[in-house]
Amino acid sequence: MISFQQDNVEFPSFSMLMKRMGMTRDEILSLINSLVDRQYLRIDSKKNENNQQTEYYNLEFLYNRIDALVKQRQAEEESKQTEDQEAEIFQVLETEFGRPLSPIEYQEVVDWLHKDKFPTDMIFEAIKEAVLAQAYSLRYIDKVLMNWRRNPKQRNVKQRDQHSLSDLPPAPMKKIIKKDQE
Repeated sequence: MISFQQDNVEFPSFSMLMKRMGMTRDEILSLINSLVDRQYLRIDSKKNENNQQTEYYNLEFLYNRIDALVKQRQAEEESKQTEDQEAEIFQVLETEFGRPLSPIEYQEVVDWLHKDKFPTDMIFEAIKEAVLAQAYSLRYIDKVLMNWRRNPKQRNVKQRDQHSLSDLPPAPMKKIIKKDQE
């Protein structure tokens, strides 16, 4: 059907369908009825340029179903990635702290993720900052996260590096080029 629409044939005849699909008339009729019953296909009518009613296969339902399926799979993939990243946060914390987390600590991390909605990359950066400061406590990490939320310019290391580089005056390229040529 799609290939016919691409060829500007909106309502191909049974003989055209039989030729292209290599099926009998009854098989094609059964297939079309099945697609209509399952709401993948609809037969509609419209007026053509000669003001005559013509029928066409409407594939809008098919496209909507495909779009919904793609979105569902993307959401499932994103959910899986999020779950993997969340599990990795717990693993990194336990590794860095050198001990298993207590139930209260688990709940605090879950709150960061779901209640406070901190991105996982931001939590990883806060853990890294705590380890570099040799402050092995969730309270310290929580303070870092809250500070970054209040001051978005310090949200993560990359943004802070870019921010500090943007404060530098631009280097004159002419001087650099002349030095290289000498």
